[in-house]
Order: sequence, then structure tokens, then C-alpha cells
Amino acid sequence: MKSAIRDIRGGAKLRPTAALYGIPVMTLSDYSKRDSYDLSFRMGRKPVFSREQETEIRDQILLLASMFYGLTPQSLKAAVFTYAESNKIKNPFNKDKKEAGKDWMYGFLKRNPEISIRRPEPTSVNRILAFNATEVQIFFDNLSSTYDKYRFRPHRIFNVDETGINAVHKRVYSPLKTALHKECDAYMKLHQYEKLTPLQLIPLFTQAYLNVANAEKALSGFRASGIWPFNPNVFSQLIQEGNDNASDRISTEQAIVDIRMESEMWKHHLLY
Repeated sequence: MKSAIRDIRGGAKLRPTAALYGIPVMTLSDYSKRDSYDLSFRMGRKPVFSREQETEIRDQILLLASMFYGLTPQSLKAAVFTYAESNKIKNPFNKDKKEAGKDWMYGFLKRNPEISIRRPEPTSVNRILAFNATEVQIFFDNLSSTYDKYRFRPHRIFNVDETGINAVHKRVYSPLKTALHKECDAYMKLHQYEKLTPLQLIPLFTQAYLNVANAEKALSGFRASGIWPFNPNVFSQLIQEGNDNASDRISTEQAIVDIRMESEMWKHHLLY
């Protein structure tokens, strides 16, 4: 429409221009004669939020994502609904579900390509803040003194966290899942009309385990962590790269304060 009106105002004939752009003749004639017609207008449905409001929403999302507080599509739609209602912005959102619609969300993501939907990964604030040269050095100093005190061998080293205990999670169990999926897929292609029961799963798991659980992978898993063989410098390059890319160097205490402050700002601007 904007291009057609510019052509008409530039001296082009009405009917050929209307045919060229696929616009009804009378519609193009009417709009081209309006003195107050704004060529900066946007075609289509009127947007729910102004450009400034969408920019604020986008900036808040990027800010939270930079601090590992990424939003899911569901939480984004709910937050945007609350934002619109709290600011008395007229909207077509679902009042029963109290959330913005999928069409709005997809349009918002298209208008703001710097925002993307990704699979969430469990990352704690403590883990984010603790991976620095000082904390890593403390860990390896403690590990070294523990080795000196107890003299235990590598077969007595285990990976222990809140979820349980295993020996070499890094290089064995993750590939094992992939190998098991491949074995199951191959089985189902050959037995399309059969259910995969625990009876069939046992030999499939055995084959997958034999394919990936070898001594080299176990040794590689220990070696990559720097725990055995003992290597306190295994993360030196990674930490240095992180320092080089960081725009601000802040203390652990200040980082926690900033995260809390920004979280509160999000609530006031978007949630409340």
C-alpha cells in the first residue's frame, strides 16, 4: 500500500498501479487522496503494545536470560498478560487462562529475533558464581590435601550429588543414553508391530553398554575433570576465556544482590 501511494503521488496512473500491487482501485484512490494520510502506518491488526512497551518487555527478557533466569513460553505469556492487565492496556488475550496467545508470542519473537526459545538446562546460581579461579583453586587445594591424607586410589573416587552416585558420568552415561536410543530405534524398525518390553530392553541395553562403556572413556572422563590424574590446571584456559569475555568483574556477594534487584525490577515492570 505504501509503495502504491508513493507511485500515485509521484505521477503514476491509478488503474495500472492498483493492478501492479493487487489493491482495489477505489481503495487505492481513497487512500491516495487523503491529505493526512501517514505513509509510516503499519498494515494489519493494531498491535497490543506500543513499540516502547515491546522494547521494555524484550529488554527484561534478555536481562533475565543473561542472569540464567530464562523464561519458558508459558511463563512469558502469563507475565505479558499480567503486564497488559496491570497497565490497563486493551488486549485480546485469554482472560480464563490469564495468558497471552500463541499468535502474539510468535509475532513477538519474529519482531525480536535476538530472543529464542531453547530447552531449559538446570543451572544453579551457586554453580554459576562459583566457577572462578579462586574457587577452583580452593577445590584442588582441598583435593590435594585429601589425597595426601588418605592415599586412596582411583577406583575409590565417585561422582556424588543430590541425585545419587555414579562413577564416570561425564564420558560414559551420556553416550550410553544415545547408544541405547539407537539400539531401540533399530529394534523397532525390525519389529514395527511389537511392543518394546523390559524383556527385549535388557539385551538392547547390554549391547549399548558394550558399545560405549570401555576403559578409555572412563579414563577420559576422569582426566577431563582433573581429579585423576591430578591436574589442578585443567580449567585454567576455560577460566581465562571467561575472564576475557566478561565485561564486568563483580564479587559473589554483589552478583547475588544484583540478581535479586533485577528480579524485583522484573516484577514491578512486567509481573505487577
